[in-house]
Amino acid sequence: QQRPHPYSDHWPFLRAGVPVLQLHSANPDAEGTWDRGWTHTRADTRDKADRRNLREHAMLGALLVREVAASDIPRLDPNAVRDALAAAGADEGMRAADIWPEEWE
Repeated sequence: QQRPHPYSDHWPFLRAGVPVLQLHSANPDAEGTWDRGWTHTRADTRDKADRRNLREHAMLGALLVREVAASDIPRLDPNAVRDALAAAGADEGMRAADIWPEEWE
C-alpha cells in the first residue's frame, strides 16, 4: 500500500527524499483506518508482542536490507513527496501539527 504519512520515525528520511518503508503486522479496516491498539501507550509492553510477527519482520527486514544494499535506488523528488502527502490527505493535519515544510508552500 502506498499511502505516505509523516507520523512515524521515517518522516525525517521521507522529507529528505529517502525512500522509506513501514512494516505493519495488521491490515487497516474497510475504511482504511488503522487500529492503534496498545502502540506507544503505557500498556505497550513486551508481553503483547507476537513472536511470530517479530520473527517475520526481522526476516523481512534482513531481506530488504540485502536488496537495498545491492540496489541503486534514487532519492525521491521533494515535489513528488509533497504531492503524495497532499493526495493522501495528510497536508491538513501536518499544517495543524506545524510539520508541513515551509518550502512546500
